[in-house]
Amino acid sequence: MAILKKNIQTFLIRINIILEVIFVLLLGFGLFIYSSTRTAFFTNSIVAKTQTYNSFDFIFIVIYDVIVLFIIAYFLRYRRWTLQDFNLDFRPIMLGIGFLLAFIRVSSGILLNNLIDSLNLFDQISINDSSISIQSNFFSIALIVIVNSFFEELLLIGYLFKRFEKLHLTLIILISSIIRLSYHTYQGWQNLPSIFILALIFGLYYTSQKKLWPIIIAHAIGNVFYFLNENYNWIKV
Repeated sequence: MAILKKNIQTFLIRINIILEVIFVLLLGFGLFIYSSTRTAFFTNSIVAKTQTYNSFDFIFIVIYDVIVLFIIAYFLRYRRWTLQDFNLDFRPIMLGIGFLLAFIRVSSGILLNNLIDSLNLFDQISINDSSISIQSNFFSIALIVIVNSFFEELLLIGYLFKRFEKLHLTLIILISSIIRLSYHTYQGWQNLPSIFILALIFGLYYTSQKKLWPIIIAHAIGNVFYFLNENYNWIKV
């Protein structure tokens, strides 16, 4: 009887954790996953699409991120999470580490995209052969770089890796990568491998160092480079 009671308690604890994860991730990324997959899979895939993002779009995302963060913070506080669980302690050296991670991520993405282009891996895939046009002012771009970088990494790395810390590293990175990929499908299939590289680099670093700020900084730097590259078309990333 005692064993049965213990098994029931363990089962209920696991269900409770699963429901927590579903709530946090659906609230955090559900809207973006829906919007991105809708663009990727449920629009006309024969004609190449140009997606335009203006200041209003960016401000809306920033406001949404802030509101959702407050709701999730209140919810997790009720669940007895603390700020220390997210490893947000900061030291100046983390700026340099963030730049290094960003360099590794961008360099790896360039190499991977060049390899994919040379092998013509995506030539036969017409789904969402999209281009992105950024028509936004500096203020809204700066806001989304700062807020969205913090938002995504706090949930996908800080929260998810802590919640699943007892699982194998490969499985944690896979779960995080799938979620990250799911709301980036709007960028086109050709860009998903570089998104996976980002998830892999960030996941491996966080697992070994347990420091979140370098990842947030690297994400922000990567976003700045992405926006500049979209404007000036330096290289394909």
